[in-house]
Amino acid sequence: HHTRTWEYYVHYIDFGDGFRADLGFVPQVGYSFFDTGVLYNWYDDDPNHWYNQVEIWVGYELTRDQRDRRLREVYGSFLSWNGPRQSWLFATLYVGKQTYMERPFDHNTLNWNMGFVPVGDLQLGFSGFYGDAVDYSGARQGKRLRLAPEVLLFAGTHFRLTVGHNYERLWVREGRLYTAHLSEVRAVYQFDSRSFLRIILQNADYEFNGDLYPHPVEPRRKSLLSQALFSYKVNPQTALYLGYSDGYVGDSRVGLTQVDRAVFFKIGYAWVL
Repeated sequence: HHTRTWEYYVHYIDFGDGFRADLGFVPQVGYSFFDTGVLYNWYDDDPNHWYNQVEIWVGYELTRDQRDRRLREVYGSFLSWNGPRQSWLFATLYVGKQTYMERPFDHNTLNWNMGFVPVGDLQLGFSGFYGDAVDYSGARQGKRLRLAPEVLLFAGTHFRLTVGHNYERLWVREGRLYTAHLSEVRAVYQFDSRSFLRIILQNADYEFNGDLYPHPVEPRRKSLLSQALFSYKVNPQTALYLGYSDGYVGDSRVGLTQVDRAVFFKIGYAWVL
């Protein structure tokens, strides 16, 4: 049931063990999912007010396999806020349990995504995660922290630049398991409605505590990716793509070394039958 201010719902879905979705977007089968919740909205049409819209949700989620064993059971709540200068905040809190290798693990997590537009051509964002996690390599309880700032710059109507960084760390009882840094710069120039040029630079740096893994791991792994792509749309059904990409990898013994380089050309055409 959905009105302008209230929403309450019950949702149930069941995927059998033999379900096939080769052409779809179902990443898991053999489970049932039950979800229910209540949501309330506040609105204010005054652009100078401290909020334009506020939403609060509380709910319950339960996932079981086809043998009726619990995979995940949580109570949750989220807060969504939109305010002046196109500012926003979305935070989700879950408290409950999840199961891995038939063992229960804590699943108390906090996710958030926030940002605002200080000036017309600049957007600042910051998302993150903190809470319980599972070390799947060792089937252990852990804590995970992820911080992801992002800057989005528009230069006129043609150019867009995005600079972002992801920092993530996972701890287990014995200590830090890994630390990851992932940085990306993405620039797009839209010549007109038919053509654009996109350039991507992505750098990844991982540090692993090999003493805490049940199997041998390389203590350091790095990679660098660059890609340039030009696209031209001939008509709504035909597009041409010309691009270049290369990749570098390294570890604790060898610095960044180029491992691939490619120039590619692609024609996309939709046949009308």
